Amino acid sequence: MRSSYLLLMAGLFAAAWSGPVAAVQSEPARLVFSCDGQNDLYRVLARCGMRCPRYDDPGQAIEAAGSGAGVLLLADEYPQKPQSIDPSLFDLAAQKGLRLYVEFPASLPGIELGSPRDTKWERGVITSKAFGPRLEPMRIVAIHDCHFLPAVAGGREGERSMFSANVAGTEIRELAEKWTSPRPPGERLHLVIAKVAGLDTALYGLPEKDVWPILFESPEGKTLVSTTKLSQFVTARYAPTEAWAAVWEMILRWLQPGLQLPDLQWIPVVRPSYSRDEPLPADAERQAIRRGNDWVLKARMLIHPSWYSADWGTGPKLDAMSEKLSAVEKTSLRFDLPPGDGTAGMLEGLASRIRYDGSQDVRWSLRTDCTGEHVAPFVLAGKLLGEPRYTDIGKNLADFVLFKFDATAPWNTPSNPAYGLIGWACSPTMIEPIDQTGSLYGVISARVCMSTLAAATVLGLDRWDDRVLEVMLANFRTSGRFGFRETALRRTALEKNGWQFYYQRPTLNLASHPTAQLLAANLMAYQASGYRPLLDRTKRAIGLLMDAYPYKLKWWNGLQQERGRLLLPLAWLVRADDTPEHRAWLDRVADDFLESQVPCGAIREELGETGKGVYPAPPSNEAYGSAEASLIQSNGDPVCDLLYTINSGFLGLHEAAAATGDPKLREAENRLAAFLCRIQTRSDERPELDGTWFRAFEFDRWDYWASNADLGWGAWCVETGWVQGWIVTVLSLRQMETTLWDLTTRRPLDRHLGKNLEQLMPQAELNSLRPPHPHAALDRPITLAAEPTRGPGSPSLMDGFLQEDSEQQNLGWLAFHDSDLEATVDLGEPIEVHTLAAHFLQEKRLGIYLPRQVEFAVSTDGKLFRSVTTVAHDVPKSEAGPLMRTLAAENLDVTARYIRVRASKTGTAGRDWLFVDEILVNPSTKEPQP
Repeated sequence: MRSSYLLLMAGLFAAAWSGPVAAVQSEPARLVFSCDGQNDLYRVLARCGMRCPRYDDPGQAIEAAGSGAGVLLLADEYPQKPQSIDPSLFDLAAQKGLRLYVEFPASLPGIELGSPRDTKWERGVITSKAFGPRLEPMRIVAIHDCHFLPAVAGGREGERSMFSANVAGTEIRELAEKWTSPRPPGERLHLVIAKVAGLDTALYGLPEKDVWPILFESPEGKTLVSTTKLSQFVTARYAPTEAWAAVWEMILRWLQPGLQLPDLQWIPVVRPSYSRDEPLPADAERQAIRRGNDWVLKARMLIHPSWYSADWGTGPKLDAMSEKLSAVEKTSLRFDLPPGDGTAGMLEGLASRIRYDGSQDVRWSLRTDCTGEHVAPFVLAGKLLGEPRYTDIGKNLADFVLFKFDATAPWNTPSNPAYGLIGWACSPTMIEPIDQTGSLYGVISARVCMSTLAAATVLGLDRWDDRVLEVMLANFRTSGRFGFRETALRRTALEKNGWQFYYQRPTLNLASHPTAQLLAANLMAYQASGYRPLLDRTKRAIGLLMDAYPYKLKWWNGLQQERGRLLLPLAWLVRADDTPEHRAWLDRVADDFLESQVPCGAIREELGETGKGVYPAPPSNEAYGSAEASLIQSNGDPVCDLLYTINSGFLGLHEAAAATGDPKLREAENRLAAFLCRIQTRSDERPELDGTWFRAFEFDRWDYWASNADLGWGAWCVETGWVQGWIVTVLSLRQMETTLWDLTTRRPLDRHLGKNLEQLMPQAELNSLRPPHPHAALDRPITLAAEPTRGPGSPSLMDGFLQEDSEQQNLGWLAFHDSDLEATVDLGEPIEVHTLAAHFLQEKRLGIYLPRQVEFAVSTDGKLFRSVTTVAHDVPKSEAGPLMRTLAAENLDVTARYIRVRASKTGTAGRDWLFVDEILVNPSTKEPQP
């Protein structure tokens, strides 16, 4: 364990700030302070045993300092007002041979300082070797909510900073000629602020502009200048913790070379509940459950009805009031408002930005996922711990998200194609304007349904069952024929196209992040209702995901989160349809997921194949903060992601261990549970941050640290439902010795099936949506010798839908650019074959041409094939099209189980395109020729 963490022991907190200053040195004071008595640095040194005289203003400190002492002039009014220092005091300091550390000064002799600026994405970067091996050049540190005074070249603010930078290091140019020290100017600039990508190191060096000095030596070499306030490193939670001990050791030794310093140790304002190796109490999980739910209350996440842009007391409306408030005031505003009880929903959580006072911005949006995913943790904990208030809150949240949020929505009528779906988010206060109620996410509403059904079983209530089944079937009817749903549908698009368009569409969404939990919920709904199509389509989708796993999967913020999310549907597939293949799929993904579990129980984050990521690590400094992003910069970084990976992986491991009885999975789950209990936040000074889990944790340092590049949900964010809700839920399931599957599938949803099918998916409508071109190979397994360049996937070749519109090239056509088509179909058993055919497209302007020829071959064992015919056509390559052609071999008289189709392209690989959308065996009707 690193030394910076040794003080994270429960009994030390009060002594750290209120204990007497121990006198451990008899020599005259060598460090003199000008600051408020509550300054972080002053208190840390006092706690560590250093005698440090303190004065209220710079003049008193400089006058009282003995010859050759070091004087620290610290900024008490930061960030509202830079520190004013009489210029004559610098002359007095020089006469006495003092060394000065000055922070956030309004002016300095010989240096031009501009007006204060603040930062958003910028981070501190070490630029000299003055900090020793603990902080090498290009190391990154977080100076949260940094307000700084730009040092300006030539006296003109905004042109350039006082130096230019490149990837090789830092070179001070404009002011170098003014400095008289024999040392190179680059050795006198120690810390800058800039927007840089990387975890610990500025991977791409420093940018060429917008790099500003934070800590540097003045030209005469007797003053160390900080253009911001560094001495509030505890209050503002500068990170990583260990780095700031090295920063202050360097500064203090610069002030007094050779000074004997104690180990600088302090208790972070927000810290893990337990150290890596500290024994956990027997009731650690129950404590974590209680503290996790209490955090929601202490952080004021529950909305009160009066928050909805209504009058607050006798004052102005909240949205109007917010225009006059600072960011910090907006953050704390909710503590002045009436507390909610769940009847009006829940706020999203906390943003990643940490303010100079140590607070974090609130994400004011009201989201149905964050609200609905907190139903189970409150209800389960209420029953487990005997807390009726928890149970009441959970019931209120379920009623709100299922019955109230969409009560006045324009789609809340059975004739609307979006009927039954749950909208996503809005703003209750307009402090953070958002209106995405018409964004309809399947995976989000699926998690709401799972959480609510678990609560219903524990409470013995049935009032949510009908609505949950309605939501699940509404999701199902807007999923495509391969079992996949688009990540989000817009209400306006649904109303334009109709649900039938999506139900028969060849949607392929090969990513676990937006699909896996919806597929799991489909299996749950099948088990509870007995509606077989839920199982059949879901099995097809999971099979396609496993065909693509791992390297063909599209990964979002990391490959590990795709594995973590896959665990739940795979575990529940074993429950719903236990086969050797399904168990093998689960074993494979679980083994891969747990390869990255480290001894402390954490799961290391991992990036997938380059080019497959939706939100990868930023590829440049400029990209940092421009989109959602991974917490790590490269594989091997010792960081875990609780927002996207561990939250879902924890649930998946719990359900997989129960489904298989595998002791290896149970042991991994236990280690992960202990890890989560250890890293749950503890804070006495900021109760609104006590008992939660941030998105990021760096398990080597045992600290909250990662790349903070994500545009919306960075390293220190807290999501009420996604993170808090599911960790507390799984811990409660463990303590109750049950599973989410056991709780949710007990619901008698079959009682409501007939009514909901009649309303949402009437049989007459489904009959009209059956494949228009049925044939003997419909939905049979198919294998391709070479993967298509693009398209919905090989199952689309056997779905009975022939494209009738060349403009819909992205819906059902498989496109081959680098290879010919070779497909093998398994009919399941030998049958009499009389017709074989395949459907192709030609459109010259796009380089798409019919195949030169098509060879059909048959086999009884899948190994030895016999060619039965080769079919050509008379369409010239010069024919512009667009045209579609079915190339068929008729009047055959063969028996076969396996059919092989080879279609040869007209041009060389990588030149022309071959588009195919269906292979037909014994079609019931012959496709007319155009």
